[in-house]
Amino acid sequence: MEDAISPERIDNIALKIQNMTLEQKIGQMFLVGIFTDNSNATLERLITNKKIGSIILLNSNIKGNDVADITEHFQSVASTTNQPSLLISVDQEGGIVSRIMDPDSDITAQFEIQNPEQAYSVALARGKELHRKGINVNFAPVLEYITNPSSFLYNRIFRGSKDNIISYGENMVRGYQDAGIISAIKHFPGHDNTSVDSHKNLPVSEVDSNSLAEHTRAFKEVIERGKPSMVMTAHVLFPKIDPVYPATLSSVFIGILRNDYKYDGVIITDDMNMGAITKNFGIERSALQAVQAGNDILLYVASTETINRAYEALLAAVRSSQISEERINESVYRILKLKEKT
Repeated sequence: MEDAISPERIDNIALKIQNMTLEQKIGQMFLVGIFTDNSNATLERLITNKKIGSIILLNSNIKGNDVADITEHFQSVASTTNQPSLLISVDQEGGIVSRIMDPDSDITAQFEIQNPEQAYSVALARGKELHRKGINVNFAPVLEYITNPSSFLYNRIFRGSKDNIISYGENMVRGYQDAGIISAIKHFPGHDNTSVDSHKNLPVSEVDSNSLAEHTRAFKEVIERGKPSMVMTAHVLFPKIDPVYPATLSSVFIGILRNDYKYDGVIITDDMNMGAITKNFGIERSALQAVQAGNDILLYVASTETINRAYEALLAAVRSSQISEERINESVYRILKLKEKT
């Protein structure tokens, strides 16, 4: 989708950033979800008190509620506290990862997609439903190439060749974006066939610099052809490329997106509360490293304690000049520019 934002509106974004407090800027860099029974009230407090700029709807938010009423309420909370509109996201991949199960929900799984036309039509229909319900971001499609039925991702991916994945992925991105939904492709640069579940532990891949181009080809080509507005990074360690940090925390892999792919959209982490990160890097260290590596938004499906610790760590790092405010401004600019499209 081509960027049709005028130069005047872009100048407006820069002016908005100049007038924002540091706390407001950092709030824009968080996308949070709460899984407890009082999740909606907790999210409201985070939006009000921490100026959190984006949320993800989980089963606990949606269960027994009208989704459109929920999203309208959250947007009104942001509006009445003089904040930019929210990015309201969901994991609605289809199949086993379908948070919304209303009568009008198309929950066709990615492995059921048979051709590019179906990929587009499913995403268009699903995107229109989400848009009607006030959601503006869908974390889909999944672009990993997985052939191992034992993989935790096997029932969430397209079947067929890598060229099939590219074709189906590109068309799903277009379908979502034609429906007014931001499509966040995931999980760059990709889990492999032997990957352990990153929700629990840190996967380690044997992919090296010689095989990396082929490993990431689906992401590269879908970015070039479909122009998704958001890319989600993966909690996978590639020790032959970056021996210290998994892709989510790696300036090497964020650099591939920015420098090699010339990607200037929003880059978001996978959930920073997943075992792959928390067991190996801790809350504060991982939050700072994710920003230093170049991510624009940090995703936390976590307790308010975890979210607050990450937020305060980032705030303190900027105040102490460990991270420059210019670095924060770069991400906030991309985020607000994206919000202008929704």
